[in-house]
Amino acid sequence: MSDRRCLEKVDELCRDIIGVPDVPFGGLVVLASGDLRQTLPVVKRGSRAAVIAATIVSSHLWPLLTKHRLSDNMRVLRLRRDGDDQLAQQLQVYADWLLSVGDGTSGKILRIPPTMLLPPRNRNLGGLIRYVFGDLTADGAMIADRLMGRVIMTPLNKHAEEINHSVMKLLPTAGQICYSADSITDSPGFQDASVEFPIEWLNSLDIAGLPPHVLNLKIGAIVMLLRNMNRKQGLMNGTRLQITAIQPRVLRATLLTGAQRGTTVLLPRISLTPSDTNLPFDFTRRQFPVKIAWGITINKGQGQTYDVVGIFLPQPVFSHGQAYVAASRSGDPNKIAFLIEHDSLAEDEVKGEHTANVVYSEVFTRASR
Repeated sequence: MSDRRCLEKVDELCRDIIGVPDVPFGGLVVLASGDLRQTLPVVKRGSRAAVIAATIVSSHLWPLLTKHRLSDNMRVLRLRRDGDDQLAQQLQVYADWLLSVGDGTSGKILRIPPTMLLPPRNRNLGGLIRYVFGDLTADGAMIADRLMGRVIMTPLNKHAEEINHSVMKLLPTAGQICYSADSITDSPGFQDASVEFPIEWLNSLDIAGLPPHVLNLKIGAIVMLLRNMNRKQGLMNGTRLQITAIQPRVLRATLLTGAQRGTTVLLPRISLTPSDTNLPFDFTRRQFPVKIAWGITINKGQGQTYDVVGIFLPQPVFSHGQAYVAASRSGDPNKIAFLIEHDSLAEDEVKGEHTANVVYSEVFTRASR
């Protein structure tokens, strides 16, 4: 459901419960927060206009809201130290640059500051992995406390899989392959779907939000949870964990994010059904609800804060706010590194130092109304 529809549904629910149908939110005080510089709601195969229409600023309720705008970057401010004027100046320059990226005033072609680029001799995926995670074969390299604040972000899932495959090959621990059990629930009109679509074909499906049929795990691997399982334990969709033991029916892992980080949890195999597919039948995959997460997509990293961030761009960003989100996940510009491998976007730019910045200015125009 889009941001706009969520807000309108809350409004309808409040009016219905309070019994005041003519007053927004039934007269209740509702507090909403967000950052329009970040990525916007995902509209499957939607145009630019469709994406903007799904945002909260397109709701009929938007003009009725009282807006308060915050301007200080808290990720940057938390690193300032009293008396260190040089650091304060450096962080302020970084914060101003981030605002220009988010607002689009930096232009459609974004020049990355030299301090946020890998050294020329290390500008490859292996160099980015070493920058973010260090030498994974060294003693103590796999300690959860050292890895919990480190990640590589990239625009597409296929690029994240490339990162994860490269990192997994570096791990010195033995691997274990976990296969899923896939099945079909016959739907109206497809009474013999299980006959028409063999299990081997189901195994080949790679559907967003589901773990793969072949899940290659290793002790020490970082994974991301794909389902909300236990809020009190911190087991929510998007939670990152480190695998500490692999059993046929259960994984033992350490939480790397959230208030419960550092605690040990057990993850069983569960039956997962995709919520949005083009398949004409109900499809269920029984598998551990995780996927490898050394590298994640920029959209998945939104809202998270990390200590060390690598940004892998084999192609330019393609959606509003992706460059801003990627560059703002850490408050320290000295702990962010871009690896730009796509072709130059203009004749006068230096390859590897410039990339695209996509900003839908219409969102800010509507927000100011």
